Parts: sequence; C-alpha cells; structure tokens
Amino acid sequence: MSRHLPARLGLRVFCFTLIALLSACGGSSGSSSSTNNQQTGPMTGGGTAESKTFFDQTLTAADGEDIAFTVFVPENPNGKALPLVIHGHGFGLSRLKDMENPDPINGFVQNAEITAQIAKRAWLEAGFYVISFDQRGFGDSTGSITVMDPEIDCRNVSQIIDWAETNLANLGRRNNDPVIGSIGLSYGGGFQTVCGSADKRFDALVPLATWSHLPYSLYPNETPKSLWLDILGVVSAGNLEPYLITAFLEATTTGDINQDALERLAGNGPRSFCQKQMGRTPASADALFIQSANDVLFNMNEGVENYVIEL
Repeated sequence: MSRHLPARLGLRVFCFTLIALLSACGGSSGSSSSTNNQQTGPMTGGGTAESKTFFDQTLTAADGEDIAFTVFVPENPNGKALPLVIHGHGFGLSRLKDMENPDPINGFVQNAEITAQIAKRAWLEAGFYVISFDQRGFGDSTGSITVMDPEIDCRNVSQIIDWAETNLANLGRRNNDPVIGSIGLSYGGGFQTVCGSADKRFDALVPLATWSHLPYSLYPNETPKSLWLDILGVVSAGNLEPYLITAFLEATTTGDINQDALERLAGNGPRSFCQKQMGRTPASADALFIQSANDVLFNMNEGVENYVIEL
C-alpha cells in the first residue's frame, strides 16, 4: 500500500512541492523511539466476492455524537485482499457520498479538489476500499468542532477503523494488521498527521497543505491571521468549541489569544506527538507531504517541519 499510493498520486499532483517522508516525526524510518507499524510482504485475507457498491454508515461516538461516513466497495469478483483508503474533507466541507453521480455541490467540490479525484480513482481504477467521512461537526457528523483534538476527533477516526476491520470482508492485512492509507487536503490533512500519530494502524499518509503547529498557523509571532480566523469562524457556522469561539473573538478584537487556548491548540498537531508532549508516544507511518509554496495559512514552513521535526 505505502509503495503504490504515492506513485498514483504523482499522476495528479501539480504546482506543489513534494516532500517524501519515510516515517512520522523525522526523516528516518529507523527511529527507535516511535512505534513503527510498517509491515512488508504480500497482503493476506480476502476470499469473498464483492460487487461495486457504496453505502452510508453512522456510528455512535464515545460522547454520544454521530460519526457519519460513506463506504465505497470496489468490484472484486475474485475476493482479493484489498487496502483501505480513508478520505477526509477540508474545513467547512463534507464527505464524498456518491463519486459517480454526485449532486451539483458535491460534483463541484470533487472536480475542484484533487484529493476527491484521487479517492475516486482509488475506488474505480485501483480497486481499493474507500471510506470518506464527515469530520466532527460537519456534514452529518454531530458535535462541536474541536479542530482535531486527538482525544475526540481521533477517537472517532479509530472507531471508523474498528468498523472497517469488522465489516470489510476483504480488507487486506500484514501480520494481522490492516493495510490502511489516507488522503485529504488542509483539514483533511490534519486528521492524517494527528490521528496517524495516535493510531498505529495507518500505513501510508498523503496530507496536502496542512499544519504542524496550530499556534504558528493561526498566531505567528503573536500576530493573529485575522482574515483566516474570520473565515474559519464563518464556515464553522458557530459550531466551534466554546474556547475556540472566545479565542477567535479575542484575536479579531484585541489582537491577542489567551495562553490556555494556545496550549490546547498546540496539542492538536503532530508536533505534540513528535516532541512527546503530554506523555504522548507517536505511531509511525510512511508519508508523502505535499505543501503549496503560496499557501498563507499553512505555509511551506509547516510542510518542512512535518518532514524534519526530530523526537
């Protein structure tokens, strides 16, 4: 899985700087201080013939909220063992529900958003399982928006993986570990770097234009990116966690963000795992970071840091 997904991406990537990473939290896959989950050899499993289909699924999160996602099953008459690709959408958007005949809004998003096109190719051309999910507080997933709190958002993602392990008949495995990759842009990249650090079952990540450290993204040199904070506040439709609403209001009215909010935001990024903050120990996954040179929210520095940060 981790060998083939980046190669397919190369056909679709344009005007981006590509940074290859062999393991999370540094440029070496040999770090003894991370939990390395990489497996080699052929996938095992399978044996059940499946026809191409897709369907919606809803789980109940640990806090009682809904986790909504759509499962895309490829044509697989021989019951081959297959990898799974998990797709996450950008901030303010929602999941892919129909990749063949989408409604006008979803169709526009799919045509404009490269990771949606990649997810479609993974299902229809590569013959992979694909799950596209509504991130907490967006689409049909309920709850307030935490901006990728590992204890909340990543617990939801782990529940989706639990469901996949139980219900995808031909999900491939290596040494009894499911073969799972992920794709997503911006907020859909953040779920990968944070949840891929929290859950060792990810094998390959492809985060596009995402963050390493949210205080730097939103409040560099103690200067708020007011326009971006206003945009994020609007597209969240007032559904942000209360501390984030307060922080965004502070930023736009006083130019400051309180320290408690900054510390909580700092915990919602891969740096907190790579530096073992709050007692965290990161998992490891192959990754391909793709960062735009002219992105003023998650700039090139964040992509570089995601690549070079050391434990």
